[in-house]
Amino acid sequence: MLTGAEREMLYYEGILNTYGTKNNLSNLEDAKNFYLKNPKTFGTRYKVWNDGGRKETRWQDYITNKNAPIRTYDISATGGNENISYFISFGHLDQEATVIGASAKRYTGTMNFNIKLSDAFRYNTQNNVGYAEQDGVLEQSAYFASARAVKFFSPPIWSPYNPDGSYNFKQQGGNYNPIYLAKNDINLSKVTRITSNNTITWNTPIDNLIFKHTLGVDNQRINYKVYSNRTHGGGADVGGQATVADLNRTVYTIQNSLNYHLNFDDHSFSFTALQEYQNNRSSWISANGESFAADGLTNLDSAGKPTAIGSGFSDWHLGSYLGLLNYNYKGKYLFNSSYRREGNSRFDPNTRWGDFWSVGLGWNIHKENFLDNVSFIDNLKLRASYGLTGNAGIGLNTYQSKLGFSSDYGGTAAVFPSSYGQSGLRWEIASSFEAGLEFDLFDNRINGVFNYYERKTEDMLQEVPLSRTSGHNQQNKNIGEMINSGIEVELGGAIISKDDVTLTLSGQIGTNKNIVTKLAKDGKGQEINITNTTRRVATGKTVYEWYMVNYAGVNPDNGNALYYTDETRKATTEDFTKAKRAFQGKGAIPTLLAGININFTYKNFFLSAQANYAGGHKVWEDWTRYTNSSGRFSTDYYNGINKLLKRWQKPGDKTDVPKITHSTAPWRTHNRFLYDGDYIRLRDLTLGVNLNNKALGEVGITNLKVYVRGLNLYTWVKDKNFQYDPEVSAEGIASLTNPPTKNFILRVNIKF
Repeated sequence: MLTGAEREMLYYEGILNTYGTKNNLSNLEDAKNFYLKNPKTFGTRYKVWNDGGRKETRWQDYITNKNAPIRTYDISATGGNENISYFISFGHLDQEATVIGASAKRYTGTMNFNIKLSDAFRYNTQNNVGYAEQDGVLEQSAYFASARAVKFFSPPIWSPYNPDGSYNFKQQGGNYNPIYLAKNDINLSKVTRITSNNTITWNTPIDNLIFKHTLGVDNQRINYKVYSNRTHGGGADVGGQATVADLNRTVYTIQNSLNYHLNFDDHSFSFTALQEYQNNRSSWISANGESFAADGLTNLDSAGKPTAIGSGFSDWHLGSYLGLLNYNYKGKYLFNSSYRREGNSRFDPNTRWGDFWSVGLGWNIHKENFLDNVSFIDNLKLRASYGLTGNAGIGLNTYQSKLGFSSDYGGTAAVFPSSYGQSGLRWEIASSFEAGLEFDLFDNRINGVFNYYERKTEDMLQEVPLSRTSGHNQQNKNIGEMINSGIEVELGGAIISKDDVTLTLSGQIGTNKNIVTKLAKDGKGQEINITNTTRRVATGKTVYEWYMVNYAGVNPDNGNALYYTDETRKATTEDFTKAKRAFQGKGAIPTLLAGININFTYKNFFLSAQANYAGGHKVWEDWTRYTNSSGRFSTDYYNGINKLLKRWQKPGDKTDVPKITHSTAPWRTHNRFLYDGDYIRLRDLTLGVNLNNKALGEVGITNLKVYVRGLNLYTWVKDKNFQYDPEVSAEGIASLTNPPTKNFILRVNIKF
């Protein structure tokens, strides 16, 4: 980020470039004097900073928790006899965040029992309870109240404290003092989750026929409380503001299955018939209030002015019937198949049931007689499969044209059309073909997998834009087709295998090619493209490929930004409105993924490392208007990055950073801030010692394991212009999110 001195210099340069000709300003000193003579136009921020000694504020030093420990405690017990066995455990995590005002605590408990009721019946129960409490950090947007984002928004010429030691609340641009907010605001979420799965197994009188009945319950209770204090920040104008929300979500699952095994001669069969029903229920209530009479009052019953209240309920259901068949002959030739009929209440009643099936073939080549004398092959298997799966990733009841009741007209309850609906909305279908080869060689010292896949998606569920004359923005429809294909390779082996020393190395690499092959058409036969601010879906392109104006650099004669007029990139213009958007050739989803794993042991010592790579995609830097602006957003309101120092200064300069101006240009989307997303991350590095009972002597400890583990220790980013964490969401947008932290963990495991 810019220092205070750099920011001040660029600010005067912006005045010079904007007002110089009209006011006979020839250099930065003239621009500074012009600034000082016109406080009503420019304000007095830099004058105050200079008069106060030009103190440079390093915001990271104020908001960073330099020592953020993570403490975990786990204890477990197992035991039993031939009729009953149990497993009981308890865990606790206490973690401080790397930024002030945030922390997390978690408590977990497990209680599992396996009980033999008789020779024919067995009962198994698995129960888990968890409670998490998190004081969170605002992120993923331009939150002026976020301590994490303060370095992007609060300039170094502004101090968090006044000379008398009190908090400084005076800053332009809507910025807040995060140090005060960390101590006086609340952003607390509490999550309680209880799961219980109970199974009765019946070994029926028919040999090899087993019946299972399972009842599962998953309940989540989420309580959320936000309070913005009445002195400074988002709640100051209304005397403090509070929001409380409570969500209760429960999933009930009932499953019944029959399993039958049949073996005769060289043939082996396995049959499974399964029925499943799932009920999902959610209810919520929330309320808001403002105007609190005194500090320390944060609950809604102390709010002088209730502002909103709401509640809701939703439920949806799944039902399915499944049949499985597995067959092998002499362990050489394998066949498996499945058929699943599944219904989902998210779809139209006439189309909510889908039929999905698969078949697979396998050949264990190493068991053939012609390989009897090939001793170095331990396993060699050829396999292939084809099948259909379904996707129901849409909102509830979107197939219906619905009315809304959450509005009013002159204080009287009002009804309005809330969704357009689409009758006949149905499952999105994906057909998948996969073929592969697996092998293990030289007493399993070398192993690998080669795999090819092709996945065709039809009846894609998409939100299609609607004409404004409809009164709605979009409509869910089954509209298109898409193909994903690629290869996957896994290789591993024991490089060294001796009594005291072992070294194993493994790696994976996978590719993915994505292309949209069909979309819906309008009444004129024209393809309906799905376009948002930065991306577009079109046939022949990657799904949601980046789609924006092409940036052409800076005019060396005057320092103004240039844009290509169209996708040919032959003509340029300084008028952004005359530039047409174009496809960028890549989307947000990586087309190449890879990983590597190393494990090394020497006597009782061990070392392991794991790293991964993602590439072939592009990521978009959001909020560039604040951090990369060549105008007042970077030099007056907020704080720019130091790349702005490479700006155009005089005729003939060649750079991609336009000249600095004293202006507030509109937010413009172009590919200057679209970067290659390739990165490598050293995700895990562990070093430790493992001592057994013999080494420990007669102290009653059967095993002692001590190790140090480092997480996210190093990240390499291909595009050096990209300043944020490269591991972004599937949307490919870097939105000032909290990057993965570097963790150093010391762990001791003791077994008695």
